[in-house]
Amino acid sequence: MRKKVSLFITLSFLVTGSYCLADDTDTLLAKADKAYSRMQFDKAAEFYKAYLANNDNNAKAHQRLGACLAAQNHYKSAVEEENKAMKIDPKYYLPHVVLGQIYSNQNKYDEALKEFEEGVNLNPKSVRAKLDLGFVLTQKQKFDKAIEMYDAACKLAPDNPTPFLDLGVVQANKGLYDEAIKTELKALDIDKTLPQAYINLGNIYTESKNLPEAIKSFKTALSYSPNHPNALSGLGWAYLKDGKYNEAVKYQKKAIKLAPNFAPAHRRMAEALSKLGQNDESDREYELALKINPNDVVTHVEYAKFLMSINKKDEAFKEFQKALDINPDSVPAKDGLKELGRINEPKPEAKEASK
Repeated sequence: MRKKVSLFITLSFLVTGSYCLADDTDTLLAKADKAYSRMQFDKAAEFYKAYLANNDNNAKAHQRLGACLAAQNHYKSAVEEENKAMKIDPKYYLPHVVLGQIYSNQNKYDEALKEFEEGVNLNPKSVRAKLDLGFVLTQKQKFDKAIEMYDAACKLAPDNPTPFLDLGVVQANKGLYDEAIKTELKALDIDKTLPQAYINLGNIYTESKNLPEAIKSFKTALSYSPNHPNALSGLGWAYLKDGKYNEAVKYQKKAIKLAPNFAPAHRRMAEALSKLGQNDESDREYELALKINPNDVVTHVEYAKFLMSINKKDEAFKEFQKALDINPDSVPAKDGLKELGRINEPKPEAKEASK
């Protein structure tokens, strides 16, 4: 139910304002802004670079150039540009938001938290900054603060379903299933055709073991978006929890056919295969899920549990440790180590170094 922070789709398109520029620089900036608004980030980056070559004191241009570079995974250069924007205009909140998004996508949640908090402080009315701060607080297992932030975003944008979608997710993460369901239904009051709201409801119902409603919700999502990989995978997950393992495999295969790099489908496929006693195939699916997304804490934890079930305790220990390397606040990983009875054991690399 967790998401990766979107760096650019949700950034508002800012009005550049009036500048005393020659015609050629005006044209460069206009072309850059046009490409940026169309999400043509490689083209926009070149125009912004050309513009900034002779107009280096434009904070918004540096901010947008940084966003474009980050969209192309040029994170180091992107960070430099955002820092330039902040130096030019210390009260400009968007560079902090983009920096936070960059750090979030690198699983640097402490750094991201600091930037999002500053973004919210500089612009308390920014829904985007509050949503991103809520996301990182969720990753840090600070659910109460995340709920507070998402609730504030809902009040700022009562006609926008996105804050309600996100609030419902974090409420479910805290185990507040009844509240989460009500919140997702509020998103549907705004737009009854939202597949993501039905998917979120399906996830909530699955986690709360209301499997008939979970299956119904995922099927409703598919009625609006028949080829939605997340809805197909979610339906397969609900069938898995309902003990219908062959149906679970069937829908994970459909999801994977549509989105071969959708790691959660591979993870759920692995769990279904293990229930069918197909341990070798299950192991391969877990490995594939981690190849696609090596920083997915959930997959490391679930893989570790699978390894425990087939008595590969050393390998399970390593997977729990990998999960904690990515997110030191992961409660499921800590619980897994406790179950193994190896909570205070040194990491594998530390043991090798001591030999």
